[in-house]
Amino acid sequence: KNKQGRIFTCKIHFLIQNDNTLFVEKVEGANPNFNRIALLAFLMTEGTWTSASQYGRNVKSKFVLPVTLKLE
Repeated sequence: KNKQGRIFTCKIHFLIQNDNTLFVEKVEGANPNFNRIALLAFLMTEGTWTSASQYGRNVKSKFVLPVTLKLE
C-alpha cells in the first residue's frame, strides 16, 4: 500500500495549569498511530510552560495544537 502523498492530521488539546505544569486532555485524529506519534513529538519538545496571569494570579490556560504530516 503506497502511503506517499498521504496527509495525517490531529489536534492536541492541553492545559497549562496554575503551577505551570502541562496536562494533556485529549488527542483528536482519525489515525491512532499518528495520534501517538504526534503526542510523543509534542511531549519531547523542550522549553518551559508558563500559565497565563489574570489580576496578578496564575490561571489555567487552554490550547489546541493542530498537527499535520504529509508523507513524501
